Amino acid sequence: MFIIWIDEAGRWPLAWPLVMCGVLSLSKKWNQIINQCYDSKQTKEAERERLFELLVWAKNSWDIDFCLSVVDATMIDLVFMRGALRVAAKEISDYFSTKYWSKIMFQIDWKHD
Repeated sequence: MFIIWIDEAGRWPLAWPLVMCGVLSLSKKWNQIINQCYDSKQTKEAERERLFELLVWAKNSWDIDFCLSVVDATMIDLVFMRGALRVAAKEISDYFSTKYWSKIMFQIDWKHD
């Protein structure tokens, strides 16, 4: 079974897009690093940049996979924020479900206060 961590980026958007990311670790060694990414608002910029570089390197080495979903302000106006979250989560779910034919468990907003 794969576990995919999903969270939105930034604070609730009013006039800009909602960005959501799903991350899948294909190697257990990356789980600890992924868990460090749970709240970028409380992480210093230099540390965020370091973690981002590690995640991109891991994706290029096939140790992790991730998917970004962007829901623009027009769509948010149509479906409101709850609907936009569903749209983004479905896009991420579809990406992983078609790529990995295995049981998938989603962990959404995994360390939210």
